[in-house]
Amino acid sequence: NWREEEKKRNQISALSHDIKTPLSIIKGNSELLGETNLTKEQETYLNYIRKNTNRIGKYIETLMLVNKSSQANKLKFNEIRSKEFVEHIEKLAKEFTSTYKLNLLEDINYDDDFLIVDLKNFERAFLNILSNAEEQSPKNSTIKLIISSKADELQISILDQGHGFTGEDLLYAKDQFYQGDKSRHSKENYGIGLFVAEQIIDMHGGSLVLENRTDEIGAKVSILLPVKK
Repeated sequence: NWREEEKKRNQISALSHDIKTPLSIIKGNSELLGETNLTKEQETYLNYIRKNTNRIGKYIETLMLVNKSSQANKLKFNEIRSKEFVEHIEKLAKEFTSTYKLNLLEDINYDDDFLIVDLKNFERAFLNILSNAEEQSPKNSTIKLIISSKADELQISILDQGHGFTGEDLLYAKDQFYQGDKSRHSKENYGIGLFVAEQIIDMHGGSLVLENRTDEIGAKVSILLPVKK
């Protein structure tokens, strides 16, 4: 069974890679075509090609994410001081919010313990959560990053100023391909980000908690990771 699953994952990876080549050719040629003199009708058809080429690209990215998420047991864990880990997370958050022209507000106060993490894969989980927050954030709004120590855990919370989670979201938003509430999901969101994030965090012995902010309107997503004293 394990060999069959591995074979299936390899086939999906190979197929996803192969689809990218003709897709890139279509995209490149559509861009060249856009530089020529077109009628209004031709421009309309060209926009259809561009829009659906981008859509297929998003489907491929989602397929590859799903395929990677099934390999969570291949995480490579290392011991790292909380200080080094938090500094890395802060840097990621600053780079992300700067890229999307969002403000970043930090509230950081933690004990310098030790964590056992796969830093590369944790980055994926953290950036997926940030991406989910960015999709719901009004223009020029603020993302708040709170990092604190709670008993034997390090808590990392990301708060946005969007619409917040609905009751249905709170129940199902971490499910694979969930897209229940359209106000909480963009057309580019295929319900995979929080699912992958939770899988990675679970493999770290941690948990992912979804809730709404109590200080203002918006969502709050928290990662709880076990620490070593």
